[in-house]
Amino acid sequence: MRVYNWNWLDLAKENGKELGVFVEEYFKNDKPTSLIQRFATVEEVADTVVFIASDKASAINGAAQRVEGGIIQSIL
Repeated sequence: MRVYNWNWLDLAKENGKELGVFVEEYFKNDKPTSLIQRFATVEEVADTVVFIASDKASAINGAAQRVEGGIIQSIL
């Protein structure tokens, strides 16, 4: 499993903003097409991992599963 992550608190501080304001502006200005307009929660990521590890995902083979709410607009 590969996980990509940015340190949003550091990015907010570098821009002189509170974390909540920085993230809100990020979605409003940089990612207006995000389906959920927020970051995926830990629970949402965990639910996906549990599904992929379950028998219900037995037909899934060699797929890249994203849990990011539409933030990334490329296939890989």
